[in-house]
Amino acid sequence: MKTKLKLSAFCIAVGMAILVSCKSDDSPLPAPQVTSSKSSIAIAADASDTLTLTIVAPAKFASVSATADNGSVVVDEITGTNTFTGTARLIYTATDDLGNFTITVTVADGEKKTGITSIGVAVSAKAPVTLAAGDISGSLERNTTYIAEGSLVVPQDQSLTIPEGVTIIFDGDGSQGSAEFTVNGNLYCKGTKELPIYFTLPEAKRVASNIYAGLWGGVQATTTCAEMVLQYTNINYCGAPAGASNGSVLAGAYAEGTSRYGLLFSNNSGKLVMQNSKIAYTKDDGMRVLGGTILISNNFFESCGSTGGESVNIKSGTTGDVAYNVLYSSATNGFKISNVSGSSPTPQTNINVYNNTVLNGGYRQTATSAHGGSINMEKGARGQIYNNMVVNCKFGTRITTDSDTVNIKVGYNLYYGDDDVIAGQFYPTASWINSKGKKEVSKDVSGSAGDNDPKFVNFTVTNFVSSDAASTSNPAFLGTYDLHLQSGSPAIGKGKSGFTVGTSIIAGGITYNVPAPSTYIGAFGTN
Repeated sequence: MKTKLKLSAFCIAVGMAILVSCKSDDSPLPAPQVTSSKSSIAIAADASDTLTLTIVAPAKFASVSATADNGSVVVDEITGTNTFTGTARLIYTATDDLGNFTITVTVADGEKKTGITSIGVAVSAKAPVTLAAGDISGSLERNTTYIAEGSLVVPQDQSLTIPEGVTIIFDGDGSQGSAEFTVNGNLYCKGTKELPIYFTLPEAKRVASNIYAGLWGGVQATTTCAEMVLQYTNINYCGAPAGASNGSVLAGAYAEGTSRYGLLFSNNSGKLVMQNSKIAYTKDDGMRVLGGTILISNNFFESCGSTGGESVNIKSGTTGDVAYNVLYSSATNGFKISNVSGSSPTPQTNINVYNNTVLNGGYRQTATSAHGGSINMEKGARGQIYNNMVVNCKFGTRITTDSDTVNIKVGYNLYYGDDDVIAGQFYPTASWINSKGKKEVSKDVSGSAGDNDPKFVNFTVTNFVSSDAASTSNPAFLGTYDLHLQSGSPAIGKGKSGFTVGTSIIAGGITYNVPAPSTYIGAFGTN
């Protein structure tokens, strides 16, 4: 034992002699070095990994730091500063971005020399998580794909929060009773522009041939759902017929065998906020509202309804605002607003419909020749209809004689039609307003076929073929577009501002403000 101690002391003495000798000779000491317990990391999105750094510094260890070109990195638990060796812990957390990235670790010594090492990072998608059919509440994990094994139900008096980046997949086949997402409690979907939320089919089924197939049951909020918030949330490929075991049938929202809507909200005293979201490819209505206070703004509705159905169908007992939405290729109306068939006959339906863009609507419906196109207000409903852009729709704004015509305000809307048939129905024959002579429609921007091209940045309005819009045999996705206005658009500066709209809705403790009207017509101004 004494021999070992003497040998250790001798080695230390020799090492110190060498260091002293080097210093006395003024020979430069080597730069510090840092090594990692892992030379590379394979990690899932949003996950973290921990590494150990080992530092050797002949001129004494002073500091260590790290950076990453994607994700975040923390260096802590540093030991050995002001000595010749040290260690540190490095914690790396990946973002939602998938791909290959680099962590760079830098160590410095007492003479300000540095050493650098790089650690490769490969970020992959999270593995999908299975959700058993039945009740669900609490909160899901962000940026995660869930596969539902059947219908999911948010129980009454409970809440579910869905954070950004979540996808919930329902593998429906269009049969009666296919799975749905039933909301008897509250639902808060908090997607972001970068990480939206999806209620959808498996990827292999998200194809154009299924646009009107109606393969699963959609999101169905019953009369006990007090609050629903949808932010950056996408719902698509819905419309499978309801079955006896579906929660929406048990709650009385549907009869067995009827097509379900993409989204249903039923609570006459409830609150619905839907913003920056999309409902698309539904067999019947994109969404139906049977009552409550609503704010529906800055959304996109694409190809809602096969041979019938509205993009947005609002019934009795509903008040609120519908603004800055785009509605493309609705089977019947873009907006249908009435004061009947809701969960309650009161309060009177009163909706502010302003600064929306309605495109190519009304051609697939086959039930009623007088319906179809843009905005339809009827059967005791009232509201304000300003600053809406209607392009190549079968009919312009239709206000029926049985609506609350005394309390309806309408005008400052723009109509474009590529042929004489469309232009001839800017003011529908079957409408209480069938010319520019009533209310404020004298302020409309309208004319003959081809007049008042809105001049979208990227969306062609000429050479429109109504028979193509009426067909369900070869459905197609809209593709890329930009509905901002070019300079010189007749919609710029022709809208009405300053009229009174709603103020705000508080849901889930968050205040959602109603957007103010703009001086341009349509959902978008210039870039």
